[in-house]
Order: sequence, then C-alpha cells, then structure tokens
Amino acid sequence: MKSILSSFRADLFFIMFPGHICLLVMFLLAGIGLEIQIPKLAFLILIIIDNGHVYTTFIRTALERNVPLKHYLKFLPLFFVTIISLHFIDSALIWKFAFYATIFHYIKQNVGLLSFYQALSTKRVNFDRFVLYALQILAVACVHFREDGIMEYYSSNDLYTSPSPQILTGLSAIFIIVFLLWLAHSARRLLKSNLDTASFSYILSTSLLFSLLTITQIDIQWMLISLIVAHGVPYVFLIRKSLNTTQKQLKYSWYLIVYVLLIFGGAEYFIGTGFISFDKANYSIGESVFAALFLLPLFSHFFMDSIIWKRKAATTNSIIFGKY
Repeated sequence: MKSILSSFRADLFFIMFPGHICLLVMFLLAGIGLEIQIPKLAFLILIIIDNGHVYTTFIRTALERNVPLKHYLKFLPLFFVTIISLHFIDSALIWKFAFYATIFHYIKQNVGLLSFYQALSTKRVNFDRFVLYALQILAVACVHFREDGIMEYYSSNDLYTSPSPQILTGLSAIFIIVFLLWLAHSARRLLKSNLDTASFSYILSTSLLFSLLTITQIDIQWMLISLIVAHGVPYVFLIRKSLNTTQKQLKYSWYLIVYVLLIFGGAEYFIGTGFISFDKANYSIGESVFAALFLLPLFSHFFMDSIIWKRKAATTNSIIFGKY
C-alpha cells in the first residue's frame, strides 16, 4: 500500500489519526482524574503545533529556489487592503475573517492530502473529493447551531452562532446520509477491485473526526484542540518529507523544524496574549494595522499552501515529492 510518509503505518499515526489520538488522550486524562492537566496540554498544543506549524512553511520556502515570489508580492497589498476594508466596515470582523479563513484552509488541506493519495494510486475519484468537502462543510455548519457552539479560537465571537436543535438534527442527518452513500459507493468499488485503500482510510478517519462536531455532546473546546492537532501534525511531517526530498544536503531537518516550532510558535503566543485584545467590539486604525501585521504570517502560510493544495499540484511531482 503506497504512503506519503515512510510507511502506511507512519501515515496512520501522523497523517490520518493524530486528532483522534489527541482526543483519546484527553478522555484518558479525564477518566483517571487528571482533567486539570488538559488546559496545560492545550497550551502546549497551541504554542507548538498551532502557532508553530505556520512558520515551518517558511523553512521550505526559504530553501526552495523556484518560489513564486512575484505572486506573493501581488498577495501582500490584497491582504492589507482586505484587513483595512474590514476595519472600516466593522473592525471586529477581522478576527472572524481570520477564523473562517483558517477553517477553509484546514478543509482545503484535507482535500489536498486526499489528492496526494489519489495521485500515488493513480485512481482519481472526483466523488471522493466531493464527499470529503461535503462532510467537512456539513460538520462545520453544525457547530453554528449547537448550544455550545463557541470555539474561542481567537475570541468567544469567532462564530456566527444561532442555536437550533432542529437545524442541527437536520444537518447531522444529511451528514449521515452522505457518509452512508460514500460507504456504499466504496463497497461497490471494492467489489470491482477498484478501491484505493489509502484514500478510503483517509476519508474514513477525517469523516469520523468531523462527525463528532455534529450531534455528539463532546466538549467543543476538546474538539477544537483535536482538530488543531489533526491539522498541524500532518503538516509538520509533510514539511519534513519535503525537506528530506528536495534538500538532501540539509542534515538534521527535525532539529530545524523543532526550533522553528518552539521559537516562533512561542513568540506568536507571547505577542497575541501580551499585546492584542481579541474580544473588543471596536478597534482603532492602529490596532487594526497591528492585527494585520500579526496575521500576516498566518495568511502568508495560507497563500503558500495554496500552491501545495491546488488541483494541478496533486501529482507525484508536487511540492511534497519534488520541486514547485
């Protein structure tokens, strides 16, 4: 069975199931009376994985000669114009915009990873891509209608919430129907010996994690922590895979990655907690400009990743397996 990392077992642990493992660890801590340790775990995850993984992008970008900087120079003014425009519409929208952009980025990464598996197997199934998009979007939509739909990624106002058990139940039912249709479609392909097991496993693992956002009663903050791990851990391992493939002269790539995770992740946390208030109703123009500078690495990360996840990059000659 073909894999993105060194083996399919490595893919299971570091690409497909890190979010599930994180959730299991939190359940175990709570089960043995150590629930008080969960905030400490969340703190480390926030600094190292969530904040830090953003900056690992720039390692790969700095070491690659053929980086499309001309496109990045077009992105910069567009980014600042967008943030300043939001300031004059409603400055509190800046953090909502960043949050929803982060969600889109995460969804796109998951579909991009599926594209890698399909490229490795040479079996591109558009229905699988559609299902993965649909299930993630449905699950995120469900959060908006949960009674506890407050994620507090940046602030308690990140989401546009409207608690409605009826809508939540309806969206959850659609989620289940789409999932069952995909299972039936996969079973049909299995009978025809045309099922890519790696792609199937990836969609299954991602769908199961996102399903917990629907009608389950799992704490929404626990789910947020698990989703951060499910996004950040695979990304870090993909960056290492890329460095080992394209920068063979670079030794001890893990040391470089860990330094970046700790130093830059910690620095961002320090700036965010020490100099920015995420819950204000209104911000001055100076505060909005500072927010733009604070968010610039994150959106640069989104922009550079768009090269990785765009459809035509989903081949074995893509960024993960070769040069741009």
